[in-house]
Amino acid sequence: MRALRTACFSLMIGLVAVPAWAVDLAGTWELQTMGADRTVTLEQKGDTVLAHRVMWPEFEGQKYKLEHLYRGKLVGNAIKGDLLVKEEELPKFEVLRTFTGSVSNGQQMTLDGLPMKRVGNPAQEPTPALPSAPLDSKRPSEPPGVAAATPPPPPPPPSVPPKGSASEVDPGNNLFASIMAAPGMGGMFEVALRMDIPDEAKALSDEADRRFGSGDYQGALEKYNAAQAAAGGQHVEFLHRVGRCHLRLKAYPEALDTLRRALKLDPSNAEIKKDYKLAKQKAGKKTKRGV
Repeated sequence: MRALRTACFSLMIGLVAVPAWAVDLAGTWELQTMGADRTVTLEQKGDTVLAHRVMWPEFEGQKYKLEHLYRGKLVGNAIKGDLLVKEEELPKFEVLRTFTGSVSNGQQMTLDGLPMKRVGNPAQEPTPALPSAPLDSKRPSEPPGVAAATPPPPPPPPSVPPKGSASEVDPGNNLFASIMAAPGMGGMFEVALRMDIPDEAKALSDEADRRFGSGDYQGALEKYNAAQAAAGGQHVEFLHRVGRCHLRLKAYPEALDTLRRALKLDPSNAEIKKDYKLAKQKAGKKTKRGV
């Protein structure tokens, strides 16, 4: 009987799902898509995941620098959280929209619909360095890598944590803190970790959705603009909905400007691409008719 109880207990343990964060996902990953800018640097602490990607998309013939920061929580094998964005000339990240993902194993995962695989051996991989260069007042038109006039200054020596500090007790805190407050970034990542859309903005957006659904596009437009102001940033979902209101109101130049802004912040968003193309067609026809 004791042997039977032991076997049943062992079977129950085997059936208990191991949390996805039991596998260390930290390291360098690569998007399994065509094109450039496929490298993603990922850091993890417990069930919190931060994935950073630097991109140089091209919009209407001009390249520009764009950073995406995926901030999510692992629940089982699923990831859910917020996608944050930072442009070259902006001092901090802003919440862009929500995202979802899933973890297949320690070598493969999907983030925001993008399949990724781990690059190299995580046990031998050096700590990834996130960008720490100060912001330039002039937006570059080409990615860095061309010959520089002067070499960059050497990074400052690592500081020694005080005796008994959290970093000394938990060595993993050193790596996580370096990601959260990389030199020269002013604790930007730590601030990004705490950012969220205010409840007021969410309530205004819900009211705007109701008005849009009832055909009150002007009322919806006003509420979406108010939600954007309450959010204090450039939330792409609000921008997208503002653009759709302009489309329904046949204000095509305004729709084109708003959707252009949204697409530059979220260049892989298929729905924004579709609406931007429509606004461009409508605005072009209106210009030709001279209306």
